[in-house]
Amino acid sequence: EYRAHDGRGGEDLWRHEWRIERHTQGEDTILRVQQKGHGRRGHPTRTAWVGDLQVTLRRDGSRLSSRRELHDTLGALLEVEERELDSTTGAGRVTIVDAPSGRTSLRGIRVTRTAIDLEMLPLELRLLPAGDDQRMRFALVTEEGKVVGMEARIVGQEKVEVPAGAFDCYRIDLRATGALGVVAGLLLPKISMWHTVAAPHFWVKYRGPAGGVGSREILRELTRFERQGE
Repeated sequence: EYRAHDGRGGEDLWRHEWRIERHTQGEDTILRVQQKGHGRRGHPTRTAWVGDLQVTLRRDGSRLSSRRELHDTLGALLEVEERELDSTTGAGRVTIVDAPSGRTSLRGIRVTRTAIDLEMLPLELRLLPAGDDQRMRFALVTEEGKVVGMEARIVGQEKVEVPAGAFDCYRIDLRATGALGVVAGLLLPKISMWHTVAAPHFWVKYRGPAGGVGSREILRELTRFERQGE
């Protein structure tokens, strides 16, 4: 479970829970992520959301399928977002339905072997400690369905204190690459994430923009972490 608050004023913004399960099916690895949250996130008023995401990892690539529903505080449906990203075929799509009006927007995406959906980024960054130079380049698929070149690298170790406790962490700095990287470096707050040094290198803290250019800087911190059976 994580909480997000304003990086400058400290205002509480939202809370978000993840439940991650891992299974094997033949030679494939299947990850299922269930999530729910509530607060002020990407919407002018307080909302609540639930989501279900599944990733199938194969030797020749990966396939991601997800659905997220956004509701108002009275439970009325506001928006439905569905994603399909398949690196084995190179194709993807993001579909967003505005529930009150019924309007639908559809964005097609070219999906490469290095593409990472935003929701999967904290899990993918756990691979960095095992890398030769502890850095990776990838294509990030944003909430809006845009694809942005990125680089992540471990820049050191720090002791981090969050509501869930104190952890020895790797600090990971992220930056956009290419022409967009120059613009982002000028207009976006710096992006850093902290993952535990001890395996399974779970995500403890995030500091950076809440969304795209012009969005506020936020701080997300771990409030609770439980292993299955504990």
